[in-house]
Amino acid sequence: VLIYKKLTKMKKNIFLILTVLLSFCVTTTSCGDDDNASSSDLIGKWTMVSDIGYDNDLENPKYNQEWNDTYTKGQITIEFEEDGSFYEDDKYENYKSYGQWRIKGSKLYLTYDDEDDYEAAYTIAIMTTNQLILELYGKDQYYEHYSKTTWERID
Repeated sequence: VLIYKKLTKMKKNIFLILTVLLSFCVTTTSCGDDDNASSSDLIGKWTMVSDIGYDNDLENPKYNQEWNDTYTKGQITIEFEEDGSFYEDDKYENYKSYGQWRIKGSKLYLTYDDEDDYEAAYTIAIMTTNQLILELYGKDQYYEHYSKTTWERID
């Protein structure tokens, strides 16, 4: 019985040590700079593939809306230049916009020159050499918006 108690206590101690070591490994590897997006990956022309999201009118819910849209190649494009400028061409809505872009951490900031210097802060969910997924969320006392757009490189 004494040997069984010692083995049980030893197993508990080993389990505790392994748990602490595993926790340390997870926290030190998840806090690196790998989450930061590189601006060089963004340079070029992209076409929107899909846009999903919702708009909620918090005072009048009958105006709430959801969407899940897909687009053909070239229907909505955005081009990011090395000098920090961008040009967006929306043939679907017949609208063009331009401005400045910058990346800080996992955020892509677009400042639209043609809309009173409006700045949108997109979260970069995925950015590879061929795919870009951006999320935009905003909420105030009257309105809530969420969108997730998927882009593919076309140049």
